[in-house]
Amino acid sequence: MKKVFILSILVLFVGSLLALESDPSEVVGFVKITTQVGFTPFSLPFTFYSGGFQTFALDDIIGAQLTGGAAPFLSDQIHPVEGGAYGWYDNTNWQTLTNFTDGHAYYAYILTGHSANPIYLAGNVEQTPVDFGTMAVGFNPVGIREAGVVSLDNIDILSSGFTGGAAPFLSDQIHPVEGGAYAWHNGTAWQGFTTISPGKAYNIYVLSGHTPFTWIYDPTTRDSGITRPVKSTTTSDDSKIMKTIKSSTIKGTSNKRK
Repeated sequence: MKKVFILSILVLFVGSLLALESDPSEVVGFVKITTQVGFTPFSLPFTFYSGGFQTFALDDIIGAQLTGGAAPFLSDQIHPVEGGAYGWYDNTNWQTLTNFTDGHAYYAYILTGHSANPIYLAGNVEQTPVDFGTMAVGFNPVGIREAGVVSLDNIDILSSGFTGGAAPFLSDQIHPVEGGAYAWHNGTAWQGFTTISPGKAYNIYVLSGHTPFTWIYDPTTRDSGITRPVKSTTTSDDSKIMKTIKSSTIKGTSNKRK
C-alpha cells in the first residue's frame, strides 16, 4: 500500500512539473542519469533556477542525491571531464567545485562501497544560444544543453568549422565520453551515429592539421529534427525523485523573465 501511495505521488509530481511553463517556448521535464561505481559522464540538459534566478550551483542541481562524507575521499564526487578541481558533498553542501559551467561535461564519481544512486536533473528547456568556445586540435569535452534527441545536422557544428573528410581518419569526429562508436562527416552526411542524446557528454575531436573553430549552437534558428523533452521511463526506483529533485530548479509562471 505504501509503495502504491509513493508511486501515486510521483505521477502527480512529475505531471505537475510537465504542466509548468514560464514562456510559451519553454517546457520543463527531467532526465535521469544512471550512475555506476566509478566514473559516469553526464551533461546538463536544462536551464536551472533557484528563487526565480538562473543557477549553476551543485547545491541546487545535485543537492543530496549522491553520498556525502566528512572529507573528499569519503564522498562521491563531481569532476569536470577536462580535469581540475572537483566537487564533494559534506552532507550539507557541495565543496571546492560548487558551480557547474554551461556547455561543459562532467563525471559523477561513485566511491566503491557507495550506492550508485541515479541523478535526476529537472529544469527548464530554454532555447538560447550556447557558445562552446574554441574547439582546439585534439579532444574538447562538451555538454550540450538539450533535453531531447537532436540531429547532428541541427547543432551548427558544420557551419561553425567542423572539417569532414572522405574517411573517418580524415574527418574531425564526435566521440561519446563514455566510449563506443563515434560520428564523422564524409562531406555529404554524418556517419557512425547521427544524433546526440540528452544528458550525455561528448568529445569534439579536431584532427591535427585541421583548423580549430569556435562552435556556437543556436537552437532558436530551427525546431525541425529536434525532439524535446525526453523523460526517462519511470520505475519503482524512481520514487526517489520525491527526495532528490528540487522543485526550485523549475522556473514557474511567477518567475518569468522580463
